[in-house]
Amino acid sequence: MWIWAAVPLIFVALVFRESTLYRGIVSDPDVDYVRILAPCAVASIAGFLLVDLMRRASTPWYGLPFLLMASFAAPAIAIGWLNGAMRELIAVVVGAAITAAAGRGGSGAAGFLLLGITLGTPLVAGALLTLLFTLVSRFLADLPLRSRDAWRELVANLGAMVLWLVVALGGYIAIRTSFGLGTARMSAARAVPHWLPVVAALLGAFLATAAHLALAARARRNQANERHGLKIWLLAAVCGAAFVHSPDLFGLTGHRLMYDHIRPMLRSAHMLSSPDMVIAKYRVSIPFHDHKTHKGLPMPDGQPSYITVILPDEFGLSSKGFLPSVHVYRRDITLQQTSTWWTDRRKLLEDAKAAEPDQDAVVRFAGSRGSIGLRSDQYPEVDVQLSDFDPAVSTGTAEQALRRFLRERLQRLNG
Repeated sequence: MWIWAAVPLIFVALVFRESTLYRGIVSDPDVDYVRILAPCAVASIAGFLLVDLMRRASTPWYGLPFLLMASFAAPAIAIGWLNGAMRELIAVVVGAAITAAAGRGGSGAAGFLLLGITLGTPLVAGALLTLLFTLVSRFLADLPLRSRDAWRELVANLGAMVLWLVVALGGYIAIRTSFGLGTARMSAARAVPHWLPVVAALLGAFLATAAHLALAARARRNQANERHGLKIWLLAAVCGAAFVHSPDLFGLTGHRLMYDHIRPMLRSAHMLSSPDMVIAKYRVSIPFHDHKTHKGLPMPDGQPSYITVILPDEFGLSSKGFLPSVHVYRRDITLQQTSTWWTDRRKLLEDAKAAEPDQDAVVRFAGSRGSIGLRSDQYPEVDVQLSDFDPAVSTGTAEQALRRFLRERLQRLNG
């Protein structure tokens, strides 16, 4: 019993430490509170599901990895979906409420509608997710779904869900209203003690977890101690679906396995399409990677406005802490496809080229990381930037690596 109660609390403590380890200056204390509390909620539910299913069903050793991964993946997906659905729906309701209030001369009906939807949306969505989690967990443990025990468990889980929402929304609103963060936000945020969102999130997470355990223990005190086999096949299916949906749920190892091995293998076997890395009249000869190659917004002709790739190690600029990248920009790119960050740098290239029309323009851009730009008549449709290399590298060395990359990896298309 003590392990059943201790594991969720330990999981919360571990995740809380990770979520605050690299926490910087707080500019949004109310949002920071929710950002710390959300992973704690995932850890609490994951710890509860893990130990609870092991306690209620016979779990073979080979089923433990699937149980552990599914216990984390399921609440992470559910809470992520709940957060996203709340943001989108509340944004729509806020707009509708403001329009209704303006049309009725500022009557209170729109305000009550907004309040009702704001509170009702997470309750309804949370109730549906709680029902799903209760039924699936009992099905995994081979317990009857339609029984008084199942009903008591559902009521206990619903009580815990309501408490988690009260802790999340109540803490968010309390911090926001107590320090007047709605107006003059930046100056008001400075008045919030740096420790307040952290301590409040920790206490709220422990309170909600302890209450959930107490409710669950009370609901099960008269249940028969039935032990059946755990449905490992369903856990494996859940893990597989979660891995395809979001490999990041399983940490850095899951991310690398999917994007550095599985997807490239499928592309080499022609089972997964590879986007064409073509910009203007050139093809960038770098294998497409979901997170190491990027395409900008399309131009009117349908081609991307820019392409960004990681500079391969063979060009000699990669080093510890620095991962150089090459950006190929179309010269006719506009602010609709980029920002002033690049247009300002492009202006420096234009000025350098205008000063010496017969020479290629090479400009070293200011910044904490090395970055150079190149405009050459050899590539009249594009400008090129090499960025994020060690600032100790000289401009000449960086230019040689960039020119070699262009010779070997930027191929002009026929016609």
